[in-house]
Amino acid sequence: MFLFPSRKQLITLFLALVSLRVSYYWQSDGFSLGRIENSFPKQYELARPSEEKLSLLKTICEQHFSYLGKGSQAYAFQSADGKYVLKLFKSYHLKPVPWLENLNVPAFLDTYKRFHIKRRKQRAKLALESYKITHNLIPDECGCLFLQIVPSSYFHQPVTFTDKIGRTMTIDLAKHGFMVQKKADLLFPTIARLVQEKKMADAKTLIHSIVNLIVVRSKKGIQDQDPDLHKNCGCIGLEAQFIDVGSFHTNEKAKNPEVYVNDLKKISRRLRLFLEGVSPELVQALDQELQAFAPPKQDEVLCKNPIKRDTSN
Repeated sequence: MFLFPSRKQLITLFLALVSLRVSYYWQSDGFSLGRIENSFPKQYELARPSEEKLSLLKTICEQHFSYLGKGSQAYAFQSADGKYVLKLFKSYHLKPVPWLENLNVPAFLDTYKRFHIKRRKQRAKLALESYKITHNLIPDECGCLFLQIVPSSYFHQPVTFTDKIGRTMTIDLAKHGFMVQKKADLLFPTIARLVQEKKMADAKTLIHSIVNLIVVRSKKGIQDQDPDLHKNCGCIGLEAQFIDVGSFHTNEKAKNPEVYVNDLKKISRRLRLFLEGVSPELVQALDQELQAFAPPKQDEVLCKNPIKRDTSN
């Protein structure tokens, strides 16, 4: 005889399933093949890479990749030799949500629903445009070797990786949005290590590289809506590079020295606070770097170009 579960039993079962789901998501960081399935608009298709570059990709993908972590827009995997990072874009974050758009809600919730849909579309557009900017304008500054937004036939290249909970998978990169970057170390721990090892000259070289990297990007008319250096910028040796490539946007005004010097001050504020706790000498080095890019004041220009008086009379 079948006994229908009691209300208490149903609630217990429901809570157990929710707990199991939350636990699985936490342990796996939410990674699944379904979350990297790609269906972005064709307008984001990028140029075909050269055969030489495709050969390099094949060589890189001959090694196994292991789970490194996740960001707001991608899952990251590190190559066995520690030189490269494979990022698989979280396509589900950037796709429209048809069920939500078609959902009938009470009038007082309709404004919230429309706001949420609009914000999601804006974030998706920003991210996709940022990927294009990275690929087309600043690949070297981002250590970007390969980047694909829309699935194409260019990258028919299998790659094998292990996720956070130990599952090993092989995918065809042609079917996914992805990026292969040079592996970089985080800036703040690197500077702290150099100070501890008393390599002050190297630390100053790295600070110069950080400031120069931001200026180079600005002179190309590019800004970052999430410019936190401690998490979005790294270094290979003593050369700085951008790690996170999901929030760039173009702005011609960024090329103006007054604009990018102001950006420099804002972006380096947290770096300066960090350096104050590590080395006053490096604080001075940072200030000198910032001053080197500051446009001359009007009175300084006049002193350098004095008006010549007519003394012929």
